[in-house]
Amino acid sequence: MNANVFSKVFASALIAAASVPAFSQAPKLVIEKPSASAPSVQESIQPSAVEKSNTKRPLSPRERMMQEAQQKWEKEGVAEALVGPGGEILHAYGYTRPTIQCAPLHVCTIKLIPGESITSVGLGDAVRWHVQKTLAGDIPVLLIKPTQSGIATNLVVTTDAGRIYYMHIVATPKDYAPMVSFYDPEAQLRVQTAEARELERVKKKLEAAERQLQAEREAAEKRAAEHRARTVVAEIPAAEFDPTKLDFSYTCKANSRAAESFVPSRVFNNGKHTFVQMKDGIGANDMPGIFRRESGGGYALINARRSGNYFVVDGVPSQIVLAADVGNSARLVECNRVESSGFFRRSSFEFDGGN
Repeated sequence: MNANVFSKVFASALIAAASVPAFSQAPKLVIEKPSASAPSVQESIQPSAVEKSNTKRPLSPRERMMQEAQQKWEKEGVAEALVGPGGEILHAYGYTRPTIQCAPLHVCTIKLIPGESITSVGLGDAVRWHVQKTLAGDIPVLLIKPTQSGIATNLVVTTDAGRIYYMHIVATPKDYAPMVSFYDPEAQLRVQTAEARELERVKKKLEAAERQLQAEREAAEKRAAEHRARTVVAEIPAAEFDPTKLDFSYTCKANSRAAESFVPSRVFNNGKHTFVQMKDGIGANDMPGIFRRESGGGYALINARRSGNYFVVDGVPSQIVLAADVGNSARLVECNRVESSGFFRRSSFEFDGGN
């Protein structure tokens, strides 16, 4: 071998060795180091403004009684007076003209519907009856006291909610009602309907947020898997990759210009596995299959796995065929291992553009 040829071969061998990544004491062969850290699979994705708990607080006995009365009114159209805890009598607003029995020298308490304010009070007998309005939280309250027994009159109260309360009041020394209140079955139905709509809206918003969360988790897992695939070529101890023993003696030829898109950037082996490095930028859908040519002219699949831009082939076959499509439009790239003389192995490729 003359000096010029030896220099060229020696330079090719150095380039081949330099193209192999440096090996550390890590247990894996790292071929490509990403520019950014791997994405976390557990990305924090919080549904915005969505309450995950739709649990209602338990109803009090009084609220449960009013709810049952409202449901009966909804089914039968009948709104009855109810007797609540402590002897409180509840009248259905708009469905009765209640008669309220009071006692002389005692105060009758009338509670209106919470959330409204009294705008006016009309009393038929303002001489023998005393009335005072007040508030208990958000509940408007009337305090009524007759001055003597055996008298009766009427009471009309208006509120800023548009309600007009009409009541008969009677003074009797016994069987008087110390506490009277009202409930509105129609308003309760409207509130329940609005709450049901709101719960359905929140439920749909929560389901949409959970679907988005699942989609972004899957996307994060896919990005993490792609990152791992780009970073690690194979689960093979780095000690087995002695740069001086890697064999780059392969030539690859494409059968057509269309097949040039997946001509490998590099093919090499370490004596146990063959590595086919594809070009950067090639998509997953554009990756070819790995075959070997049989003696009868057909093709058989080779035991290989993909890791990022690499195909890792078990063994050291003398010929590898990368194929895409079928029939007359089949695109083929044939890579052959070439035995070279001397102790330096070739690290060059010869690509044939084909037709």
